[in-house]
Amino acid sequence: MQRQLRIWRGPVIVVHQNCEIAYAGEEDSRLTIAPVVSRPAWPSGPWPLIEAGELPGYMHLPALDKDEAHEIGLQAPWPESAVTFASMTASSRGIVKPNRILALAPAALPQLQEGLVRFTSVRGWGSLDAARSLVGGRIVSIAETAETVPGPARLAKVVVQGDDDADEITVAWGLRRSGTPL
Repeated sequence: MQRQLRIWRGPVIVVHQNCEIAYAGEEDSRLTIAPVVSRPAWPSGPWPLIEAGELPGYMHLPALDKDEAHEIGLQAPWPESAVTFASMTASSRGIVKPNRILALAPAALPQLQEGLVRFTSVRGWGSLDAARSLVGGRIVSIAETAETVPGPARLAKVVVQGDDDADEITVAWGLRRSGTPL
């Protein structure tokens, strides 16, 4: 049996939930990283969707012109890029920390958190326009899920028959079983 190991060289973003990274040993391989891909390196990518935040597997990073890049210590402009959550992997601190070039601004951290939650918890999030397009469709089935939201209800999967095919949406309903108090 022959195996191939693909090595990707390029910028990554470190995704770590606490301050353990500062105390980890050089060979500690519990560091989660996600590659950063630039628009010039992937010109055929779905950039309008990434920029609009409509693709759960990505977080958009805007371009920096020469002056903006110079202000944060870069020698050249930074191209429009995206964090690719689908390619996250574990790495050691010894590989990642010595090569740090940038850090996210504090204002970008909620965007990173939202992107991680969207990618790891629910796939296929739709826009309001996509939800509105279901109006007038025929409900084919409703199934309660094991997922919950704050309150007395579980999330339900609703399958709606459209003109061409069926679409599935997840809805938080205020339904309760008979005899269940609020």
